[in-house]
Amino acid sequence: MSKFISAVCVVALLCLIAAPANPRDVTSTIEGVVFGLDDKPVPSARVIVQESGNGEHPHAALTDVEGRFSFQRFLPGAYDLRASYLGIWSPWEKNVRLQSGKATRVTLRIPASPSKDKPTQPPPQAPPTPEIPSPSKP
Repeated sequence: MSKFISAVCVVALLCLIAAPANPRDVTSTIEGVVFGLDDKPVPSARVIVQESGNGEHPHAALTDVEGRFSFQRFLPGAYDLRASYLGIWSPWEKNVRLQSGKATRVTLRIPASPSKDKPTQPPPQAPPTPEIPSPSKP
């Protein structure tokens, strides 16, 4: 009986050691930079990343003073990214492939004019100035 228990313990231990890692435990990182006009980094740009195809599980971050951003702990797969600054959007960077345990670098560029597939918000309008009646003469 003790040989049987020992054998079961050895088999259980080998199964634990040889078991592959849970895919959800092996994640990837997306990092990159946002450039604007004249290839200057854009600080405080908003970067959006979402699953390719279905747009699910969106995440957003702001770039640092050097235009850099980073998203960590993403599952391997395909993702779409884009950036915006002052209402102007970069084109989508589609199907960025992430591999287990690796960092993927992406460069986004915000054009001089708005992207055609995402409307910009109109600038706020000042309230109308009320007319002040002129003083009447007696």
